[in-house]
This record gives sequence, C-alpha cells and structure tokens, in this order.
Amino acid sequence: MAKKSIDPKKLQTVQKLETMFKESKTIAISNLHKVRSTQLMSLRKSFRNDLTILVVKNNLAKIALSKSTISKSKELSDEIKGPIVFLFSKMDPFKLQMILDKGKIDVSAKPGDIATNDIVVPSGNTGIPPGPTLNEFKGLDIPTKVQTGMISIVNDTVVAKLGDKVTPLLSSVLSRLSLKPIRAGISIKISYFDGLLFSTEDVAIDLDGFITELFSSYNSALRLGINENYFSEDTIPFILSNANDNAFNLSINANILNSDSALIILSKEHSKATTVLGILKEKGYLSE
Repeated sequence: MAKKSIDPKKLQTVQKLETMFKESKTIAISNLHKVRSTQLMSLRKSFRNDLTILVVKNNLAKIALSKSTISKSKELSDEIKGPIVFLFSKMDPFKLQMILDKGKIDVSAKPGDIATNDIVVPSGNTGIPPGPTLNEFKGLDIPTKVQTGMISIVNDTVVAKLGDKVTPLLSSVLSRLSLKPIRAGISIKISYFDGLLFSTEDVAIDLDGFITELFSSYNSALRLGINENYFSEDTIPFILSNANDNAFNLSINANILNSDSALIILSKEHSKATTVLGILKEKGYLSE
C-alpha cells in the first residue's frame, strides 16, 4: 500500500512553527474569540520588526510543539483549544500584553459573552418610548421613570460584574441603548519566556495604576525622610529649607537682628509702639 503523501503546505507550516519556537524570545498563545481581522493586520503592520503573528490549525501547532525542544512544550500544547493565534516576539510578555491592550476596541455584547469589566448602564434619558422595554429594564433591576414621553434611567446601574456571562436579556437592553461594553482584542492566554510560563493574570499589568502607586509611595517616603531629617539627594533641599524657616522664625520671636529679620522685627516693634502711643493718648497722658 502506498504511503499517504504529506501536504507540502502543512509540512511547511509545522517547520515554520518549529523554527519560531526555537528562535523566539517570547512564545504566546491567544484566543481568537471576538478578535477582528483588522486588529491582526494592524498589529502586523505596526510591529512587523518585533512581532510575528501566526494563525494555524490546532493539530499542526501540537505537532510542531511535540517536535520542539522548549521545556514547557506539553503545557503550551494543553492550552491549544478552540481558535487560537500564536504570537512570537522579541519583547517580554509583559510589554507585549501592554501593546496588545492598546489595540483593543469596544464591541457590542452578545449572549454568552463574558464581561471584560463591570458593565454599567448610565443614568439619563434613553430616547426610548414606554412599552415592552420597560419590562426588560425591570427584569435587570434598572430603576426607570417616564419623562417627556421617554424612558429615563434614574441611577447609574451595574448590570453585570467582571467575569459574568451576558444573558440574552442583557444583550438586548445594551443593544437598545447602543452600548458597547465588551473590550475585544488579543490577550495573552499563556506565554513562554525564559523557561517559565506566564498566565493572563501574570502579564496583566495596570500601568497607570502602577505609576500612581509608585508616585504615592515616593511621596510617602519623601515625607518620612524629611520629618526624620534623613539626608539624601531628594530630602536635603526640603530639610535645609525647613531649617532655614525655623531659624528665621526663631530670630524674629527672639528679636535677634540680622539682615533677614531686622525689617520684620522693627516693623513689629513699631506696631507695638504705635499701639501703646494710641492708648496713652486715649488716657490723656499725651497731647495730640
């Protein structure tokens, strides 16, 4: 019996994957759920020198991983479920995820979607006339009232929490309100870097929150250093300024004349003398 010939295109795909597994600094797998082809094209165009994106069939990816020499090939293979895309990059997975986050877009919520954040229905006039929609709002515990012939939402209302599944009713209401609460795009499902595996939670860094926390920590440390007179490059200007202010106030309160305090001390004493003079005149001890 003749051997079944191997499709050259499939063989070429497996060989390309083997090469990428061997040469790439970061290997990442992402789900393709709700990922637009335009998003993939935009990433390829923007980061063509730093990022290679390959959409391949799962069985070919598993074959290539079984042939690879990377230490976590089995763990990566186990994560190949459903439509996936491989990302190969010179960047570490943390920087890669931050770039991927910037390419995400807001899309409508369909039944079965998972909330990527808390979904909030804002207060205000919906522009929808009363009717069956009122029952839909009631079914989601959204407080409403009718104003000027239209349904108005009384308060901002959280209708789904992060990780909740979108129900058909919720999808319908969000669609009527023209809300697009689902953040869609590529997120790293699992990545291999420097012999280690990193999950979605590992690489999801809130950069803005981190910067805010960093500034807050710096300011707290700076205040502590100043209050404890701990000398460093950052605290010395503030400590010397405080010492100068304290010395200046002491010289004024103790009437110690110097080039800085003389004018204020003389002005203060002149004010006292003027007050005493006024009292003496009131009591008739001095003539006008």
